Amino acid sequence: MHNYGTKEKKAQFRDKLFAAVPVDPEVTYWKTTGLPTTSEADLDKTLPLKVHCTAFSWGPGTTLKTFPEIQTCDKLAERMLNEGFLTAGEPLRMVEPKHKVQHLPAAWVSMVKDENGHDIEVPENQLGAFSLHHDRSAARSSTLLMLLSLFIEDEFDIGRHCSLPCPECFSS
Repeated sequence: MHNYGTKEKKAQFRDKLFAAVPVDPEVTYWKTTGLPTTSEADLDKTLPLKVHCTAFSWGPGTTLKTFPEIQTCDKLAERMLNEGFLTAGEPLRMVEPKHKVQHLPAAWVSMVKDENGHDIEVPENQLGAFSLHHDRSAARSSTLLMLLSLFIEDEFDIGRHCSLPCPECFSS
């Protein structure tokens, strides 16, 4: 992930990630800012949102807790490779940063066209790429992004060989 430190490199990673893990037409993704807030007490009564993995951020300042230890990520990577990226039992807890940050546009903004090949009109409140921070999900989502970046660098056909379901998350 250290290879993606500049805005240009992040945009390249976003586009490669979106191409490798395209949106599932059967899934309704949350694509705008203003994630609904869910209290701890209401988690079991609230349906989680579905977000595309290009919305996950990584690195210093993107988690409310300390960043995960390498041993934790190693165990998670092994589990993901064997079982997939499962969030149904424990959805990710994501937050939007309180301060306004200029994010990269979402992948679907620059890459989705209408049936005639024209750019689709995009609302101003589009959820940016790598814009969601972590409440209790940094280890899982960062490990997923790391695995996906390795797959992309090695030109591994993710769609053909992996089952990485759409993650579910709550905003807290």
